[in-house]
Amino acid sequence: APLWVYRLPSLLGAVLTVLGTVIAARAFMGPLPALVAGFITLAIVVLNVEAHLAKTDAMLTATVVFAQAALARIWLAERKSSFFGWPLVFWVAIAASILIKGPIGLMVCGLTILWLTVANAHRWRWLARLHILPGLLLTIAMVLPWFVAINMATDGAFFQEAVMNDFLGKAGSGQEGHWAPPLTHLLMSVGVAWPAMALAVVGAGAMWAERRSQVMRFLMAWAIPSWIVFEIVATKLPHYTLPLLPALAIAASFVLVGSDRPLPVRWLRWLGAIELAGLPIALLPTVIVLPLVLGDRISFVAVVLTLVAITAALLAARLLVQDRDRLQAVCLAVGASILLNVAAWGLVLPRLDSLWLSPRIAAVARDVAGCPDPVLVSVGFREMSLVFLAGTDTVIASPQQAADAIARTPCAVLAVDAQEQAETLAAIEAKGVMLEEAATETGRNIGNGDVLEMTLFRRSEP
Repeated sequence: APLWVYRLPSLLGAVLTVLGTVIAARAFMGPLPALVAGFITLAIVVLNVEAHLAKTDAMLTATVVFAQAALARIWLAERKSSFFGWPLVFWVAIAASILIKGPIGLMVCGLTILWLTVANAHRWRWLARLHILPGLLLTIAMVLPWFVAINMATDGAFFQEAVMNDFLGKAGSGQEGHWAPPLTHLLMSVGVAWPAMALAVVGAGAMWAERRSQVMRFLMAWAIPSWIVFEIVATKLPHYTLPLLPALAIAASFVLVGSDRPLPVRWLRWLGAIELAGLPIALLPTVIVLPLVLGDRISFVAVVLTLVAITAALLAARLLVQDRDRLQAVCLAVGASILLNVAAWGLVLPRLDSLWLSPRIAAVARDVAGCPDPVLVSVGFREMSLVFLAGTDTVIASPQQAADAIARTPCAVLAVDAQEQAETLAAIEAKGVMLEEAATETGRNIGNGDVLEMTLFRRSEP
C-alpha cells in the first residue's frame, strides 16, 4: 500500500485522543470547558507530530485517554454498577493499550488507581466498582492469543527482544543515544507540550488552590506519578509523556474556562505567557533559515502564517497576564498552534529536500541498476521508509550482511554511507563480486540530523 496508508492509524489515534479528552473532561465539568480541553489537546505539538508518523504512540494515547475517561466515572460513582458499562470500556481500553505498546497504558492507569486509593484511603471501597476479576479475565482473553501467536511465530525471540533488550534497556540505560537526566521531560515540555504546558503554567496557582477538588485530585493522579516514572527512566524521548498531556489540557481548561476563580500568582501568569508567545517567536527564524539550509527556497506563505500566529500568541499572552477574557485567550492560543502546524507540515517541511533522502535513493537505485526490479541494499542508512519506497525486498544491512545479500542477488544496488564504505566493499570483494560506482546522494538522517553521503554501486560488467 502507499506510504500514507500506514499513517492512518496515527491520525485516527490523534482524533480519538481529542474526543477522549472531551469525554474525560465531561466527567467533571460542563460542555464548554470540556470542549475547550479537547481543543487544547488538539493543539499540542507532539500530538500533531505523532499524528503524521506511522508509529504506535498516538493510538496508545487514545487508549489511555479512554481508559482514564472511564476510570474517572467509576471513581466518581456513588455505587457499584454493571460490568457492562464504564468498567467494560476501561478494561477493553487497557487490553488495547497492551496490544499496541505493552505495559505503558497499564502503568499510567495503574498508577492513577494507586494514587487515588492511597491519597483517599477512606474511599478505598471504590475499587469494587472496577470489577477487577472479570476485567482481568477479559484483558487476558483479549491479549493472550496475540502473545501466544507471536511467541510461536518467532520461537520466543520477540519477547527476548521486546522485554530484555528494548523495555529493560530503555529503563536501565539510554538506548540509541537518548539518555538524559531527570527533569528532561519537564524542560522538553516547554516545546513538546505547547501550548497546553504554557496554559497550565498560567493557571498553576489556581490549580493549587483547587487541589482538593475532585477534578484536580484525579488529574494529579493521572499525571504526576507516571511523569515521575518517565523522569527516572534513563531513555527519554519527547513523545514518552504524550499519554499524560491531555490531563494538562483538562486542568488548564478547568481553571481558565470552567472556573471564575482569579488567577492568583502573577509571576506564574507571566512565565506561562512568555512560554506561550516565545515558541512562535522562536520558530520564525527557523521558518526562514531552515529552508535555505536544507532546501532551496523560502515559503513566504509560511512566514506570513507564522507572523499571524505570533500576533495571536502575543494577544493571548497579554490577556492571560491581565487575567481577562480567558476563553478568548485560549482560543487565540489554539488558533496560533493550528497556523503553525499548517506552516510546518504543509509548507516548510516539504521544502527541506535534504531531509528526504529515502525517495532520492530509491529513485536513483531504479535508474542506475541496469536490470529490472533491483533489490536495494542499504548500509549506514536505516530509515524504514526505504522499504516502502524501494520494495519489501530491500535489505537494511551491516557490511557483512550486505556482502551476503549482494552475492546471492543478481540484480542488486548497494547504497552505502561513506563511513562504512571501505569495510562494506572489502566484504563484497571477498565474496568475488565486483561493483562499480553509479551515483552519489547527500542528505541528512532525519532521525539524528547526521549528514550522510550515500554512494550507490551496481554490479560491474564482466
